[in-house]
Amino acid sequence: EAGEGGGAPFRAPCRDPHARLFAEAFLSPAAREAVAAAEGAQERSLAFSTRAAFLDRFVLDAVGKRIRQVVLLGSGTDTRPFRLDVPPQLTFTEVDALAVLEAKAAAAEAAGLHTRCAVRRVAVDVAAGEVADQLREALAPVVSSARRAGILFLLDEALEAWPASAQAEVLAAVAALAPEGSTIVGPAPTTDAAAALAEGGFGKMNIVNHLQLRKIFGAAVPEGTAMLVAMSGPQESPGPRSVGGRGGDGGEGTGGGGGGGSRARELNF
Repeated sequence: EAGEGGGAPFRAPCRDPHARLFAEAFLSPAAREAVAAAEGAQERSLAFSTRAAFLDRFVLDAVGKRIRQVVLLGSGTDTRPFRLDVPPQLTFTEVDALAVLEAKAAAAEAAGLHTRCAVRRVAVDVAAGEVADQLREALAPVVSSARRAGILFLLDEALEAWPASAQAEVLAAVAALAPEGSTIVGPAPTTDAAAALAEGGFGKMNIVNHLQLRKIFGAAVPEGTAMLVAMSGPQESPGPRSVGGRGGDGGEGTGGGGGGGSRARELNF
């Protein structure tokens, strides 16, 4: 696949057939050109594609485990309800600012796109801060419907754009309301979220760094790309484990966003 801005070709781990549609809906031609021509555009595109593919795997894995509730926090232009092969019994709950949800819905309707499962839209600007009470109230029906299967919470590239205080607040709020059996997956936060997640019952935490992501997808994932995987359950260690650390690849242990000094453990998909 061709790189952004005329760079060398690269293989994208995730190919989104609807990405251009929503990019055109949200960005002017001049803005799209500036993004494509910016320095490091291809590297950012590959990191974004890697994160998207990683999240896709968790959605499909959740379907196999009969989880029926997926919550997209800061959903933005997420296209998973349109493109993933999921059963109609699954429900995606998209949480974002009202203007974002309306613009996305209008673009999808104009293009004649149809979701493969139920989609519920919740207007909460999670990046604004002080939204814990709003999230608790808005997601109460989701928690009630999840029963014992748990909920899969996804955070995509939006997390990196939020202030550190908003990242910590959202992760703490989600951990507090999530039922047993839930999982939180997203980019490794810039703030140390281990304490807040553990307090909410998410004692199993891993930071999957760029070395392990390279093994998973067979792509030259940019250094510093890292994903958080937090699962509800008893705490396993004092901090989050770094996955893909010192070993056969000879790479560093964390890849950013994780607690240091912990043993690496490979996640199985």
